[in-house]
Amino acid sequence: MVETVIGFASYYLGLARFLLFITEFVTGEKTLVAFKYHRITDRSNGDLGYLIYDVGDDYRSFEVHVAAIKRHFRIVGLSEYVDCVSGRKQPDRRAALLTFDDADFEFIKYALPVLSEHDCKSVVFAPTDFISTDKRFWHLRVTNLARSIDSDGWERLQSNASQFKGQIAQVIRQSSVADEDCRAKTCRALAYTLDQMDAEEVDSIVTELERIAAAKYTLGVNCMNWEQLTQIAEQGVAIGSHTVTHRKLARLDEQTTRSELVESKRLLEQKLGTTVTAICYPAGSFNDSVVAAASEAGYQVGFTTKPGLGSFALPGDERFRLRRVSMYGDSKYEADFHLAKMMLKRILFGKVWD
Repeated sequence: MVETVIGFASYYLGLARFLLFITEFVTGEKTLVAFKYHRITDRSNGDLGYLIYDVGDDYRSFEVHVAAIKRHFRIVGLSEYVDCVSGRKQPDRRAALLTFDDADFEFIKYALPVLSEHDCKSVVFAPTDFISTDKRFWHLRVTNLARSIDSDGWERLQSNASQFKGQIAQVIRQSSVADEDCRAKTCRALAYTLDQMDAEEVDSIVTELERIAAAKYTLGVNCMNWEQLTQIAEQGVAIGSHTVTHRKLARLDEQTTRSELVESKRLLEQKLGTTVTAICYPAGSFNDSVVAAASEAGYQVGFTTKPGLGSFALPGDERFRLRRVSMYGDSKYEADFHLAKMMLKRILFGKVWD
C-alpha cells in the first residue's frame, strides 16, 4: 500500500523523468538499458510454482511495464542495441531493449500481442536442446515434483534418501510436503542444493527423484518449437542463443563451452535462416574464458544477469559482459516508481550495482 502511494506521487510528480534528465545532464550521455524477462503468462490461471521463474510475470503487468518503459525510452531492437554498445551508433534519445530468456512457449500468446500493440521490438534467447523436444529445465522438474508428489511418494523418497549425496539426503530427511508452505520450502531447499552441483549430476539426481516418486511432468511449462521460433522471427523478434543445454558455462571445460556456443549458433542460423549475433549466458554464468570463447564463436555481444545499465562504445571484451535490469510493478504508478528507483541507483552507484 505504501509503495503504491509513493508510486502514485512519483508518477504525477514526474520523478522518473526528472532523475533521467538530471543523470543525462550530468553525464552528458543518454541512458541505455536492457530489461530482463523470462516467462510472460496468465497468473489468473493459478500460481504454478515456488520458484521465481516458474511463477513468471502476468501479461497484464507486462503491458504496464512496456507502457512505462515506452513512456521514458525508445524501445529498440537487438541490432540497434548492438550498434550502440559497439560504438557504431549513439542515439540522441535514451534507448531500451526488451530481452526474454529461455524461449518459453507462452511468449507467443501473452508477450507478443503486447509487443505488437505497442510496436516494440525484442529478443528471445533460445536453448537449442530444448526446442521441439520434451526436455525440461531441471528446476521446473523439481517444482513439478514438489507440487505433485503425494504422501506415499514422499515416504518412498525418505526411505531411499541414503542413496543420494549428503546434502540432498539431508534435505529429503528434514523436509515435508504436508501442506503448501512445506512443499514450497522443500522445493526451494532442493533447488538451492542442486544448483551448487554440476549439471550432469543434477540431471541424474532429479531423474532418480522422479523415478522413486513416480512423478510425471504436468507443470505445463515448455520451450517453443522450431515452427514457433520461426513465426516470431518472421514477426520481427530477434533470436539469440541461450547455448545448447542451458548449463552454467563457467563450470564447463573450454572445449565443452566452445561446443555450447558454436553449435547453438550454428543450429539457430540453419533453422531460422538468420545471423545470430547475441549470446545470453544461462543463469548468468560466465568468466574470462567464456567471454573469449563467445567472441571466437562469432557473437558480437553477450548478456549476463548482473544488474546495471548499458554503455555506449564498449571495448571488445566488455561487449560480452552486458548488464540487464528487472522490471516490476502491477500498476503504472508502481512501474514508474521502479524506473525512478533505477535511476536513483544510477546516480548513487553508477551504471553497475554489484
